[in-house]
Amino acid sequence: MFRLHARITRGLVVALLALAGSGARAQMTLAENTSGIQFGPAVPGQSVTTPAGGPFNSLAFNFFQFETGVGSQPVANGTLFLLSQAYTGTPAGLSSATAGFIAQATGTGVGGAFTFDPGVTLQDSTQYFFYANTGQGSVLSNFTGNPYAGGNAYFASPGFISFAPADFQFRLTGQVAPAQTVIPEPGTLALLASGILSVGGLALRRRQTR
Repeated sequence: MFRLHARITRGLVVALLALAGSGARAQMTLAENTSGIQFGPAVPGQSVTTPAGGPFNSLAFNFFQFETGVGSQPVANGTLFLLSQAYTGTPAGLSSATAGFIAQATGTGVGGAFTFDPGVTLQDSTQYFFYANTGQGSVLSNFTGNPYAGGNAYFASPGFISFAPADFQFRLTGQVAPAQTVIPEPGTLALLASGILSVGGLALRRRQTR
């Protein structure tokens, strides 16, 4: 009886833990521009407006570069700085001391992305600014129009930053940040399950004695 009780308790604890850890969040595209033409080796930046439905975390950002025979590919070289305001300095001047600094992420090269710490959170319906500190290869852009209405392209060529009513090819992904709910510790769940089974077992014994 004790062994059966223990097995049932463990099973109930596992079920409670699975329920507490459920609700996996999907990575989704928050903003992107995939139209444009090949641009030069300037250091790029892009302002982005988040959609409604946030806040968002688990963020990843990439530009795109063109490779002959391959086409457009994600690219993330150097370090990307996430700011809450526009930056007018040089790429070398970007740091954690830059006005409006929120976070930074290290790139993973061609085919990769700048992946921020999962706890970095963006509010919804808010404009943010992403600046690289080094060139991204042949980055694709669109300087014949403004396909992405939520921001502008920023680019640096030796010694200065400028911007235009146009956009680089980019993609920002993330997840909807979970609500701030309190999940009981495993020990608490175990005690709860044990208590539930103890009450149930006591009731069963009373019935049997009758």
